[in-house]
This record gives sequence, structure tokens and C-alpha cells, in this order.
Amino acid sequence: MNLKFYIFLFLVFCLSITIRSQTLSNKVIASGGSYSTASWGSLSATVGEAIISTSSAAGTTLMQGFQQPTSGLAGITATNAKVLMASAYPNPSSNTVYLEVNLPSFSLVHFTIYDMNGKALMNGDFTADALHGTIQKLDFSSLSSGMYLIAISSNQESIQNLKIQINK
Repeated sequence: MNLKFYIFLFLVFCLSITIRSQTLSNKVIASGGSYSTASWGSLSATVGEAIISTSSAAGTTLMQGFQQPTSGLAGITATNAKVLMASAYPNPSSNTVYLEVNLPSFSLVHFTIYDMNGKALMNGDFTADALHGTIQKLDFSSLSSGMYLIAISSNQESIQNLKIQINK
């Protein structure tokens, strides 16, 4: 009986080595972050953390979330990407919509208006001013009430797609 007990313990030991449970890894899945050191200490931050507490004192706000230590650092790198922005207003509208486009340089802007079935209804071009937002007036008086999509592009590059509601 003593031998059976030791064989049983040996089998349990062997099974405990081969069977593993789920483990949690100490990693943050985030789009970026940073780590800084100064004379007062260090600061580690991750973009995309869930905020669990907020503290404020003397005009400074600290938002704390979950962050796990890791051996590697992730960072956000500056790029020379163009800042492209477009907006349409008023939305909803009855007949006239103003399309405002902000681009980093002078360029030709192309727009196409689609219905919700994907049918192209109108299109046009205008030149965007780099120093100021360029506003183009769009006339929807020939179209019926409904939802429309404005696809905006510049230099064969898509800028933005905007939805517009027309109510007559």
C-alpha cells in the first residue's frame, strides 16, 4: 500500500508539471506611450489606458489607469503627415450646405455627392487656400429629402467622407 501511495504521488507530480493553467502576461496593448525621467522622479504613460481614478491639486490633474511594467518602451513618433480636415454645415439642412476644407498647402479639392445607394449625384472641384479654411457652397435644392454622403479628396488622396441630412 505504501508503494501505491508513492506511485500515486509521482503521477500527480508528473501531471502537475505537464498541465498548465492560463496565465496573464504583463503587457499593455496600446497604440503608444512614453517614459521620462527628471530630477524629481520618473513618469511612465501609455496611450489608450482605461482611467480608474483622477486626482487634482494646484491646477494639475493626474489620471491613473492600469499599466503593467515591460522591458520595452513604446513611443509616439512625429511624422510629416498632412493635416487634412473637412466639415459640412448646417447639418441637417434644407437646400444649402457649406463645405469647409483645411489643408496644409494650396491644392485642388474634388468632392462627389452620393445617395445612400452609392449612386453619384453631383461632383465638383475647387481650390483650397492653405492660410485659411476654404468654404464651398453646395446647392442641394435639386435633391429630395434624405441622407447623402460627401466624399472629399485632394491630389488623388481621400480626405474625409461626410454624411449630410437634407430635410425639405
